[in-house]
Amino acid sequence: MNNTIFVLDTCVILNRPRILQRLLATEGVSKVMIPKVVVYELNYQKDHGKKQQAWLAMVSIEKLCKENPNRISVVHEEQAEGINDQKIIFAAKQVAKRNADCMVYLLTDDVLFSLAVERASNFEVLNPQKFEQKFPVSTGKFNKEASGTFFAAVKAGNLNNARKNFVKDVDPNFIDPVTGYTPLIQAIRNKSVAMVEFLTNLPGINLNLCDEAKYRLPAISHAVQLGETKLVECLIRAGADVDCMSQGRNRGNTALMISAWHGKARLVRYFCEQGACANQQDSNGFTALIKACIKERIDCARILYPLTDKKIRSIEGLTAKDYALKTNNQDLLMVFEKEDR
Repeated sequence: MNNTIFVLDTCVILNRPRILQRLLATEGVSKVMIPKVVVYELNYQKDHGKKQQAWLAMVSIEKLCKENPNRISVVHEEQAEGINDQKIIFAAKQVAKRNADCMVYLLTDDVLFSLAVERASNFEVLNPQKFEQKFPVSTGKFNKEASGTFFAAVKAGNLNNARKNFVKDVDPNFIDPVTGYTPLIQAIRNKSVAMVEFLTNLPGINLNLCDEAKYRLPAISHAVQLGETKLVECLIRAGADVDCMSQGRNRGNTALMISAWHGKARLVRYFCEQGACANQQDSNGFTALIKACIKERIDCARILYPLTDKKIRSIEGLTAKDYALKTNNQDLLMVFEKEDR
């Protein structure tokens, strides 16, 4: 059928908020529907559980519903009964019933959904892996199944299998449908220096590709988040862009900014020595120095102060010194007073 409708479960949106954009860009998909109970669950998680993930998912839903009112919407099923999973299944079945000329898929990470629902003529439960098989992104010369096998070897941390499974039609930049990670990012999350060194030398590897997960971070930012200096150095030696920016929430965040925010002074100094741009601003207008001041990272501020344009202001109209003044941290303020003399 040319007309395809997707109904989404809570977990798949939480784990991969950009799945909404992915579906809207998929040929043949006419509508994306989100059961009201999913919105309730996201709102609960925002206040009690996975706060950042749920917030990001809800913002994405709201934005896309406004931009694509005819293609994405929230489904209200007042007659649904039982636990939330049952309500989601009920909503999906009702969508299939009302759209008999369309194929309706319930996209979920939860294996119990597929066990609880019998496939109908125009209704089927899909997990992310099956979704990618049915609706693959065009990968040109690459073999999707072989690329998935290669990713699995990397994820398992088996270097020998990864070497063996990297054949000519494998995509070294394959995006895992569940995690949204590339093989390189997955190896970094595994903290495997040997695997990262292997991957950075593969032909066609994109060292600066962002993930498709929550924050859309490049590999170098993942390494910084984990505090893995050896992995950072490995990426820089291989040619990774020291100023590579995140593309998701807080777009424009760099490895230097993340280091300053978390008080990783050694990494701040290292990135500055590698020529990182201290004047780069993120979507809030924050520089690395501003971030260091907000979090009262005095050692980082000392390194960044002489390298940063003091006149740069955030979208709030404040300079780094303004943020330092707000903290009333005397040691932090001494950084500015000493340099201003």
